[in-house]
Amino acid sequence: MQRKSSQYPLGFHGICVVLAITVAGGCRNASTPSPTARPTLAATVLRVACPGPDAVRLIERHGRPWAARAGARLDILNYDPAGNPPADADLWLLTPARLPYFASQQLLRPIPDSYTALTPDNRQGWEDLLPLYRYRLLTWDRVAYAMPVLGEAQLCYYRTDWLSDPDHAAKFEQRHGRKPAPPETWEELVELAEFFKDAGQAASLPALSDRAEEVSEQFFAVAAPHAIRAVAEGTQPLPVFDELYSFQFDLATGQPRLTMPGFVHALHLLQRMQRCRPAGSVPEPETAFRQGQAVLCVASPAWAARFEEADSPVRGKFGCRRLPGSRFVYRYADGKREDMTTGINHVPYLGANGLLGAVPTSAQQPTAALELLADLSSRAVSRQIIMDRHWGGRPTRRSHFDRVEDWYGFGLSGEHTANLQKAVRDGLDPLPINPAIRLRTPDERELHALLAPALHQAIVKDSDATQTLAEINRQWQQRDEKEGSAVRRAVYRLSLGR
Repeated sequence: MQRKSSQYPLGFHGICVVLAITVAGGCRNASTPSPTARPTLAATVLRVACPGPDAVRLIERHGRPWAARAGARLDILNYDPAGNPPADADLWLLTPARLPYFASQQLLRPIPDSYTALTPDNRQGWEDLLPLYRYRLLTWDRVAYAMPVLGEAQLCYYRTDWLSDPDHAAKFEQRHGRKPAPPETWEELVELAEFFKDAGQAASLPALSDRAEEVSEQFFAVAAPHAIRAVAEGTQPLPVFDELYSFQFDLATGQPRLTMPGFVHALHLLQRMQRCRPAGSVPEPETAFRQGQAVLCVASPAWAARFEEADSPVRGKFGCRRLPGSRFVYRYADGKREDMTTGINHVPYLGANGLLGAVPTSAQQPTAALELLADLSSRAVSRQIIMDRHWGGRPTRRSHFDRVEDWYGFGLSGEHTANLQKAVRDGLDPLPINPAIRLRTPDERELHALLAPALHQAIVKDSDATQTLAEINRQWQQRDEKEGSAVRRAVYRLSLGR
């Protein structure tokens, strides 16, 4: 599959044509497989493209039972996540950020209306999906092109024994005027990391990840509660639309916003964190926490099972909570700092992880592919997936929070299992109406390629944060000059599900 050289695969006029076709119903043609079809699949070979070994294992474990029932055979293809899935596969597993690239070129089949109907008799249970998926990550131009296979969640883990140690507690209180506690804000996380580093720990945080995507993810996760004021469902009066949903780009002007104070502050915090890390980069920073070499770390819920293993030095000595927020926000209108009058400003950064399933227009077995995808995304199988200790704890449905016993597979005590489930839920449901969404425009890879190396260098070398982000901002602006700000505004709005 060849990638087109244009910044937006269809250009502005092409996007307008796609919008017109979609409104007219042209995308939902007779070739879209019917969810009620039950063909004989005994001779069917279904090719499933998976971006990496974890996705392969997921399909091996949860896709083959469907194949056995259907009488089909699965041919599982492992493709490089940095590339594109093979065109001859029948089902593509994609990260959420990649869906718009393929949907904007009409390379994906829309999910039939019978699957997406918000009605009680819909056997797919679309109304049970977390709104993040229903209205944003599965869609492009308000058309659903995918179903969720694996969700996403990131937690802040901390050493309970270190925070409760009387000597540490007395010294921390003398230094900060309060007892050490699990961090509610990113500033508090940095203060804890600096305190334990100064207290004689070789490093209080794990080393930086060697994956550029993870470094960028943490940057935007830290920036989100400083650059966006969370607005709860039902808030009246609502802020203006542009203020609500502008994050990486300004919806009013189409210009990138990386020079705004919230992003500069986030980079400063990451630079302070770097001074509490060992030198170098590693593929699994979370391992340092498991080995007892860090007081804090950010990791997925599945790591709780590894932290609690019998040979783990931190077994029974850790807790977790949702990712930190902020006690202040930099205003959209003028960039001035404004303290929160009540509570913590929690704005989760979402869409950077997880797996979606989509059926390409080139699929040779589209009906069977849709059947498998519907099974993987169903209430029953998705529940099995979130219970799996290898990648579990990453919900896609509200019903995944109904039973705490579904979370016992992590090997934690009853109380700690309930705390784990609560920490995940706090970060996902209910969300503010304006969570920060990972950049998911068709050209997100090109933009990320300009961001990630410069961001990594600025963190490691402690470069000037303002100058670094100004240069990345300038390069992003240059990419937009050919198409113009009107195109960027339109595409960015589509990327937000608006």
